Amino acid sequence: TYGSLTGAFTDNKIHYLYTRATDLVGNVQTPVAYGIRYDVTQPNLAISFPASPPANPPYSNTIESTRVSTYTWGTVSDPGAGAGGVVQVWLAISSGSPGAVGNFWWNDATRSFSTPSQVPPAYSTQVYVAGQTTWKYVVPELQTALNDGVNYTVYVYSVDLAGNITATQTQPFQYDVARPTATVLFPVNGSTNTVVNFSGNYFDPGVPAGVSGIQIVYAAVQQTTNGGTFWWNWATPGFTVPDNFPLLAAALTQVATKKTAGVLGDD
Repeated sequence: TYGSLTGAFTDNKIHYLYTRATDLVGNVQTPVAYGIRYDVTQPNLAISFPASPPANPPYSNTIESTRVSTYTWGTVSDPGAGAGGVVQVWLAISSGSPGAVGNFWWNDATRSFSTPSQVPPAYSTQVYVAGQTTWKYVVPELQTALNDGVNYTVYVYSVDLAGNITATQTQPFQYDVARPTATVLFPVNGSTNTVVNFSGNYFDPGVPAGVSGIQIVYAAVQQTTNGGTFWWNWATPGFTVPDNFPLLAAALTQVATKKTAGVLGDD
């Protein structure tokens, strides 16, 4: 062995080692060259979905949701012309805080959150396909295993051919399938009055860690006297919008905007 080459190699370069042996009678081996790729740079790794902002983004898989969560993916590369290339990306998903009571890790073998709570993360899934610049984990069981009000976190790390390991990348997300509520407070149901203003409250239910908060509240007014069914048209005043479900956009007017999750509002 020979160990005095410290500092001789340059990152992301191919170096050649030559050997030649001579025996006691002077026979000389034809030199043999060995090429090695020297790589001490970690791969680049990122989580693209779930994604910030906000720092802890909310998702839902209800039929009407515009922010669904059915898979996770990201980007990965091994920089440098002489780099060995990415060989693995490992994934873990927690259903709570690691080590906390009630937390379980995603188990790819059982396709469920069934691995008991532990620190560090329980990596059960290798999600990288050779030659790609992205990694992805898509299994239908993940979508149905998410529970309302739970805060999940995705963990990933990657390894290249030389054995360089990236720092763990993390991205939390909230899962919220509890539908918000909105109630008319004034005028009182069944009352008779001359006031044309109206007000009410709204609320996004769920535990504090799991709710996403109100984004928009809409109101609509229907005229039902003498069997009427038309809705008020806010663009061209008058009860002219047909009684359809869902209501046409002309029948809706925005009466509230985004509020803090779990907070009761009045407008």
